[in-house]
Amino acid sequence: MGARWIYRNTASDWNPQIGASGLVESEIVAEVQGNDKVCYILHTRYSNGPDEHIFLHRMANQVTVEGSRTVISEGAQSSLTIHPSLTYLQFPLFDGKVWTVPLSGGLIDVEVLHQEVIAIENGITSLLGMQPAIFTNAWRVHYHLIGDAPAFFGGPVQFLWFVPGVGMIKHVLNSVDYELVEYRERSEVLVLTEDDDRGTEKIAEGGIVTVQLRGGAPGKAISGGWTLDSYGEELKLIKTAFYDDLADVAGNGSGTYVFTFRATQAGTADLEFTRFNQDNGIVEGDFDVRVIVE
Repeated sequence: MGARWIYRNTASDWNPQIGASGLVESEIVAEVQGNDKVCYILHTRYSNGPDEHIFLHRMANQVTVEGSRTVISEGAQSSLTIHPSLTYLQFPLFDGKVWTVPLSGGLIDVEVLHQEVIAIENGITSLLGMQPAIFTNAWRVHYHLIGDAPAFFGGPVQFLWFVPGVGMIKHVLNSVDYELVEYRERSEVLVLTEDDDRGTEKIAEGGIVTVQLRGGAPGKAISGGWTLDSYGEELKLIKTAFYDDLADVAGNGSGTYVFTFRATQAGTADLEFTRFNQDNGIVEGDFDVRVIVE
């Protein structure tokens, strides 16, 4: 939760439909239910088209895609057909590992070629500032599509480079050459859920605090909504959002409320939330947590 990657297209000759900036941003924004599984929503923002939500299920040995949705925005052009941060992998990675992924419209043959050194020429930033841009442990993975290419891949042959603990740092496909320019480290994000009620947590100044609370629409399996009552001067509210579950059979219309803050100054902030019944407005409970900004 809270992980984010921003990529820039560095190819000298590439498709202008990608957009003037050539930027793609992907962020893990919520944990929801999908096809009877707990899924992370990967929110991908393109420079020229509607956003997309990709529902990823993380298991011990692989990452699977359970579904996707297009987030329509006014005046948006057609979306790209690639998702640079899609970590569709099987673990552990090692030289020569191969597997086949069946998808509607075709198959994906995947081969792990080897580890190699990758240098990002323009440097990489995080919330902590500029980070080393030379990786000595980047896995080069080859994806070969058989049949009609699935919507979330952009062509028949492509190469991606993955670094443990970081994610995808480079993606080469025809006229697309994406390189990582910014990402969030685990230490930069504090994720709070209902299990942390009335607890105390710590985050570094400048870090991100996300609070995700389960709720739902009126008359559904989970009817309670959430309001933010107080959060203190040490935190700045960045955004609030509600992300619904992938399938009605999983959550019957319910979903997750997400509140995102940035830790702006040292001190102690008390986060207070109230849960109310969306049918009658009656308060059903509360959620409180103390955040110490260091």
